[in-house]
Amino acid sequence: VGAGYPMPSGELSYEATEPPSLIDTIVNMFPSNFFQPMADATMLQVIVIAVVFGFGMIAAGKKAEPVIKICNAMSDVCIAIMRGIILVFGLICPVIANNGIDVLRPLLWLIVVAYLAMICQIVLVYSGIIKVFARMNPLKFLRGEMPVMGFAFASASSMGTLPINMECTEKM
Repeated sequence: VGAGYPMPSGELSYEATEPPSLIDTIVNMFPSNFFQPMADATMLQVIVIAVVFGFGMIAAGKKAEPVIKICNAMSDVCIAIMRGIILVFGLICPVIANNGIDVLRPLLWLIVVAYLAMICQIVLVYSGIIKVFARMNPLKFLRGEMPVMGFAFASASSMGTLPINMECTEKM
């Protein structure tokens, strides 16, 4: 895959750094500032903040309902923005802009193999698991979950699929 397309690598360099110790990793999971990890995109700290915040909302019970509504509304806004970015710019546009359309030709075989592997995964593995463990018709389940799988595939992320998944699950 990629044979016949030379990519310049003269400017690339990498120096390995010493990995942090386990204690440093655990200590660094908990940020000293609530907003800084979100600004720096320090994902582990963002996840810890989200988990702690979620447990706080659960512990607050009924009093947290306005905050939960705001979080759900913010989630809907972020999903709408993500959909717009995906539809307008696409994921591959910067690669094509930098390297031209010729960059896609060597990747065609990889794309075909990846699609075949994904189809086999869905048809054989997922359908078998749904049939055996959920005792549900795999076609009905997969048809109901198609919007979720489509969004996860298009965005290359499952982060934004929870609200869509909740809607699809309620319809089944």
